[in-house]
Amino acid sequence: MGTDDARKPTVFVYPGGESALDKSGIGTARRNHVLMAGREGWSISRSNHEPFDVLHVDSWQLGAARQVRLATARGAAIVISVHNTKHDFVDSLVGTRLFAPLFERWVKWLYSHGDVLLAPSEVALRRLRAMGLRNEVRQLSGGFDDEVFRVFGVSRADAFLGTRLAGQIPEHGPVILGVGNTFRRKGFLDFVATARLMPSATFVWCGPIWSVLAGSSVSWTLATKPPNLLLTGHVNAAKLSQIMNASSVYAALSHDETEGLALLEALACGLPTVMRDLDAYQGTLRIEEVARVTVDASPSDVAVAVSRLIQCDVPTAVRRKIGDSVVERSLSRIGPILIDAYWEAVALRHHGATLSK
Repeated sequence: MGTDDARKPTVFVYPGGESALDKSGIGTARRNHVLMAGREGWSISRSNHEPFDVLHVDSWQLGAARQVRLATARGAAIVISVHNTKHDFVDSLVGTRLFAPLFERWVKWLYSHGDVLLAPSEVALRRLRAMGLRNEVRQLSGGFDDEVFRVFGVSRADAFLGTRLAGQIPEHGPVILGVGNTFRRKGFLDFVATARLMPSATFVWCGPIWSVLAGSSVSWTLATKPPNLLLTGHVNAAKLSQIMNASSVYAALSHDETEGLALLEALACGLPTVMRDLDAYQGTLRIEEVARVTVDASPSDVAVAVSRLIQCDVPTAVRRKIGDSVVERSLSRIGPILIDAYWEAVALRHHGATLSK
């Protein structure tokens, strides 16, 4: 494969459009990669029918196998983002624990075809090595869009305008925010249990609402949720940023993550945060406005930590301090690293031959 010097290098980020995973962190990462590549001067192929120099697989969907075979036949380099292993596959939808070994076999096959793998954290890197994979791996955060997720002032009325909760959120008083699919693994059950312990606070969950498919415990919890728990469903990035800026505390209660992009976005918006002390978070985010609870912390432990962080009005200076704690993971900082990984993949695919930068 070669490229005309007059043509910009091109990447096809799969999946190229909306998918079943688009409202999850995988969808967020895909959009971030497209943004970074475009801002760094690369062209973006909108489908595999267009020419591309690099295939960036940003999903473990079964259709990825076809894309890998097509890219290989064309001589294109392959970069694969490691979003999931069996560890963060379980306790999502019904049956995920049963099918976890099969899922691991599938992603191992998929990941083995990458010229370069992108691991968002040290724990993801360790899990790759435990699977026996020896590909070139670069540790690269999924990042957050610093043009969207930043500290700014917004009223709660405006923040929730256009959502199903418009007019329902008090302008004053604590608002505790959670983000993600309503899965057990995402900490949704613990979030609701904490809401029951703090009836004077408003708890808001943003993200796709799964009921029966997420298991009986989730469907029962949704059916019996306390009155101070409100759900927005999925919201876009701009709206989520507004909601984060209008909230009091973010609760990151996932039981397993390879990184946790919503956590980065909340911190970028300057939101005081309670989070489990997961392996994926080790060595990062060590500031006093971030309270860590143990991996097996109970809802009462979480409630105590949340209560300690609640302030009527968090000063803008403190918000900016929190936002500054994750600036190294912003798209403007990590974009060049992504592009370096693309060039490295091209060099590996062509045994040292590189495209003209």
